[in-house]
Order: sequence, then C-alpha cells, then structure tokens
Amino acid sequence: MDPSRAAAGHIAWRKQHLRGNSCRCRREADMQTPLHAAGSPLCIASGDIEIRHLSMFHAVAQSGSFTRAAQRLHITQPALSRCIAQLERRLGVRLLDRTTHGVQLTPSGIEFLPYCRNALLSFSEAVTSVRGDATLRVGFTWSAALELTPLIIREFERLHPGVEVEPRKCDDSYAGLIDGRTHIAFLRGGRGHPALESTILFEERRVAALHPTHPLADRHSLSLDDIKSDPLVVNTVSGVTTPDLWPDSEGSRATVRTHNLEEWLEAIALGRGIGVTAESTSRLYVHPGIKYIRLIDAQTIPVVVAWPSARPHPLAKSFVQTSIRLAESRQADRHF
Repeated sequence: MDPSRAAAGHIAWRKQHLRGNSCRCRREADMQTPLHAAGSPLCIASGDIEIRHLSMFHAVAQSGSFTRAAQRLHITQPALSRCIAQLERRLGVRLLDRTTHGVQLTPSGIEFLPYCRNALLSFSEAVTSVRGDATLRVGFTWSAALELTPLIIREFERLHPGVEVEPRKCDDSYAGLIDGRTHIAFLRGGRGHPALESTILFEERRVAALHPTHPLADRHSLSLDDIKSDPLVVNTVSGVTTPDLWPDSEGSRATVRTHNLEEWLEAIALGRGIGVTAESTSRLYVHPGIKYIRLIDAQTIPVVVAWPSARPHPLAKSFVQTSIRLAESRQADRHF
C-alpha cells in the first residue's frame, strides 16, 4: 500500500471516529433520563464540552480520588472540582459521588466513561495523524502470536514507513478491542463477538499444568479423562479452558477462579488444582512449581487476529494480510 494513501485514509478514519464519539448533553430537567435515551441531543455547540473536561473526568475516574487526579494533572484540587462540576452541569447528570472511601462513579458516570476514553483516544490519534505520525495499537492478553509477533510487527512497519505499531497487553477477553483501547488484537480460543471480525492464524495444542508432586506429574502424556476429577484452575478473564472441555463429565467440576495468567500460574504452583493451557505456555512461562504435560486428546486452540467490524482502522486489513502471510510461511515450524 502507498504510504501517502495509508496516511490519508488514517486521517479520514480518525475524523469519522471523532464524530462518532461526540459527547452527549441534557438539560437539568432530564437528570433521570439515560444518556442514550431517545431525544437526548448531541452536544454540538462550540465550547460546551471541551477536551479538558473529558481529560479531568477520566483522570478522576481512573485514580478514584480528586487529590490523586489533581496531582497527576498538575493542577489544584479546587480547579479540578470546578471543572468536573461544570462538566456535570453541561451534561445535565451527576457523574461522580464523593464517599468516605474516595470517589465512585454514578450509573451515568459508568455509562459515560468508555465514551470519554474513546473520545480522548480519538482526539490524540487525530492530532498524531495530521502531524504525520500514525500509530496502530495491537492488543494481546498473553503470548500474543508467539514468536511470530516481532516478525509481524517488523515486517508491517517495513511496509508502512512512518507508521508505529504499539503493542498493548490488556487483561480482558478481547484485548482492548471492545472499548477502543486497541485497533487490532491477537486472541486465543473460539470466543466470538458480534462487534468483531477475525481470521485464524494457526492452531495450538493443549498441555496440562500440574504441581510437581501431583501423582501424574511423571507421565509423558495425559488424556482428558486422566485429569477429569482434579479441581480445575480457570483464568476467567483471558483463559482458554473451562469445564466445558469435559462435556461428558458427571456432576459439577470443582474450579479455582483466577483473573490473569500470573494468578493462574501461582494457583497451580500452590497445588490448588490443575490447569489446561496452550502448548506455548510451557515455553514462555516456565515455573519451578509447575510441570507441563502433553494432552493427547484435547481440542486445539485457535490463535486469531481480530478487529472491529464497524469503522476498522484503515491499516487493519494490511496488518491482517501481513499476519496471515507470515503465519503461513512458518506453518511447518512445530513451534507454532
């Protein structure tokens, strides 16, 4: 793709995305009406809502404290409070509640926050684009596309001089795609989402993860039936295995719930249960308290590259094509 055409497409996309993230406002009389209710006018008058309003609200929401947000923004706390109060008046809703434990988002604040975050990201990227420095944010939860990841990124940047790929680790099921933190992402498992499109790059075999003192830890391979009675450690946020992997198991499976890969590893190392994961975990996350053993009859795990269906980044298609081409060229490599 011609770099100049890519840059022009990127700028056009940012303008469209900015329009789509316009903030909403309402009159005081509509305080109890949801922000998305029919008839809620878009705030289009010049100066009604400014970037500083969004930046300050986002800082307070992220830090959970007016004091910490003011320090982060290098302004006084009274000035921050006045700005938030002005934003709430212009929106016609209360966004934040002060409590003895800090600051909490109201229902309207919870609804407004992802739109605020997206608008700030869009504004930042629009400024970056017109200055000629395009950025593509690539999300992942863990392992990304394995050893292919740096090859894909370097090849893509070679094909698109002036475009910087920014890898972002996001501990959620869709690696930041749904809330706009990323433009494209490497994901594992067969979970689809109506707002996303995806294509499979390769499949990974599964392994069991056991504590070294487990009775089966000396085996060279295992079947799913061998470990069907053990408590299963599950990464509920970005994991790829649930009790559904054993469809014929009787009764409820005891599970140990964790929220990221690090917690998952430590639960197994403590002997709380066994885990099932992608084969690459045994190479990339070696742990003295865990023994990885090949599973002979478990379904493979698809590794996909995914992107938003609506308003995809103009460089998304090219990144996907680069990913597919490099994945196919390494198809014979057993590491993948």
